[in-house]
Amino acid sequence: MKDGFICVIDSGIGGLAVLKELIKKAPTEKYLYFGDNLNAPYGNKSKRKLWELTLNNLVYLSQFKLKAMVVGCNTLSVNFVNEIQQFLGVKTFGVFPPVESAIINHKNPLLICTNSTAKQYENLKGVSVLGLKNLAYEIEENKYFLHNIDLSFLAKEIHQKNCLILGCTHYELLKNTFLSHFCPLKILCGAEYTANMVAKYLKNNKSLGKQRRFLVEFVGKNQTENRLFWEKVVKVD
Repeated sequence: MKDGFICVIDSGIGGLAVLKELIKKAPTEKYLYFGDNLNAPYGNKSKRKLWELTLNNLVYLSQFKLKAMVVGCNTLSVNFVNEIQQFLGVKTFGVFPPVESAIINHKNPLLICTNSTAKQYENLKGVSVLGLKNLAYEIEENKYFLHNIDLSFLAKEIHQKNCLILGCTHYELLKNTFLSHFCPLKILCGAEYTANMVAKYLKNNKSLGKQRRFLVEFVGKNQTENRLFWEKVVKVD
């Protein structure tokens, strides 16, 4: 499987933030990116509908030679990461909000995420949780005008919080905006943690790519849309 793809799947463009971190940690790999933009966002869908969409997407992706799958969507990760690995039969990594690290190192951190992800963490002690219904959708719809997205409604919730956890990979595309608007001492994102785990797995399994530079291929109905956003906004040089 040394020459297989590392596939990143997401509900849309959020997983591109994950792909960027993966390339930093494993720059000689071949990557496959699948974004289900037409059905974004995932965070407000029922678990049944979410699995129905995911299953259809996995059937499509199973035609490619994969050596690892990265679920670049927090909502999918907290709900179906094990099921995805079982279906594909390849090592699968999720992207999870780094709440444990936040609780250990910071006082009363705030996790902002989709409603679906919020349900998984709402009873966890030591962290405040805020589910957001529309922010991922707004990011998807205004991806070339991210600076215009109004985050003022979060001011009261974030005020005096010294640690903010971005529990949706779409939100990671607004990381600099959060920093400049709310000035938290620390912003934690799941993508970097996942990228480190993937790189460690590749090294331990001696399946690191041998090519001199990373390769990214975009697949699915929204491949052109995601490729353009990658090249214009996110891309690693």
